[in-house]
Amino acid sequence: MARATRALTAAGIASARVEAELLAAYVLGVPRGRLALADDLSADQLARLDGLTRRRAAHEPLQHLTGRAGFRHLELSVGPGVFVPRPETELLAGWGVDQARGRPTRWWWTCAAARGRSRWRWPRSCPGRG
Repeated sequence: MARATRALTAAGIASARVEAELLAAYVLGVPRGRLALADDLSADQLARLDGLTRRRAAHEPLQHLTGRAGFRHLELSVGPGVFVPRPETELLAGWGVDQARGRPTRWWWTCAAARGRSRWRWPRSCPGRG
């Protein structure tokens, strides 16, 4: 992991240590918080981590490498051709949820992605609604 951290730091990745840990956790198939308890990387896993580190050092989005991105309380599948949710989008979604609370009608929000659409129901974030 130290090697991955150094490579990401040299590439100008601001949160190099965290991203190296996330990549290692992804390769090992464990949550980041359980990394210290995980077995050492096998030769194959180390090679996989090195490959992912090179791709991240070339500024490929971390979320595209792992195939996942957090959005509010959800974990979304993402990849090339799909926009990664940004923090300001989460803020806007939170604002929309706040606006929907207490309203008698169903509220839907359609989020357009690079290659398609997904629907996320407001009522999921507004218990007692919908």
